[in-house]
Amino acid sequence: MYFIINNGNVIFAKYLISNINDELKLLIDFCQIENNNIILYDDDQLNLVKSIFDNKNIEYQIQNIDNYELELKTNGIIFSNRKEVIDYIENNIEPESIKKARLEQKNIDLKLRLQQTEDVLLALMFGS
Repeated sequence: MYFIINNGNVIFAKYLISNINDELKLLIDFCQIENNNIILYDDDQLNLVKSIFDNKNIEYQIQNIDNYELELKTNGIIFSNRKEVIDYIENNIEPESIKKARLEQKNIDLKLRLQQTEDVLLALMFGS
């Protein structure tokens, strides 16, 4: 699973070019390279790499990466680090941003209930 975190949002890789040797790594030093794979996150990166390879007559194969389900699962959630993303995807452990939002909503709900209880008590005590 290849992804980056940008301002807390997860961006999953869209393309992978495999079996890259050390010479090719030098040509493509502006992309993420892991385990002899070039990892591309958008069409602009893909077009740039294709252009470089085509100009040098280098054969390559592009693998599309389907992360649709993961994108749906992580959409709109703010993550603080890679571990938090992996824990959420693999183990359904809530990230801090979800916990914080849930606790803030619970706090609002409790304040509302407290206000309603106070209103009822005041009405009972002083009649209305």
